[in-house]
Amino acid sequence: MKILVMSGVSRSMTSSMEGYKKQNPMYQKKQLKLAVDIAMTLSLLLLMGYQFWGDVLHELAGTAMFLLMIAHHFLNAGWYVHLFKGKYTYVRVLQLLVNTMLLAAMLGLMISGIILSRHVFSFLPIEGGMSFARRLICFCEHNLYFWISMNQSSGFIWITLQ
Repeated sequence: MKILVMSGVSRSMTSSMEGYKKQNPMYQKKQLKLAVDIAMTLSLLLLMGYQFWGDVLHELAGTAMFLLMIAHHFLNAGWYVHLFKGKYTYVRVLQLLVNTMLLAAMLGLMISGIILSRHVFSFLPIEGGMSFARRLICFCEHNLYFWISMNQSSGFIWITLQ
């Protein structure tokens, strides 16, 4: 009998918690951030398979990545608000360096991708610069993987450094 009563209580607590989560805007924003991050990861995996998918899908995935990056920065605007507040420890400086380099690599990829585009951005009157754009995209994509790994592992590394 006690087990049934306990399971009934836990179910009602679980259902009330689920209702709270659905109504809480902070929880919804957290879920949206997670969805955007997962979509960015999947888009990046799709972009790595350029030789399998071809030009058009690669450009569409790159455009999706660009839009997801904008959404990611919009959802994490609080990071920019608090950028110049508080004390800068060496860990915070390292985190800022990682995030800045990651942003620079992403912007380099977006700029070079738009220059190299033959399908999605073909309406733009861009002529020349293909050689530079190819070098830039290769440099930025290899750096991107490093800075993403540093950004993702920062939760583990930075805590041990503090």
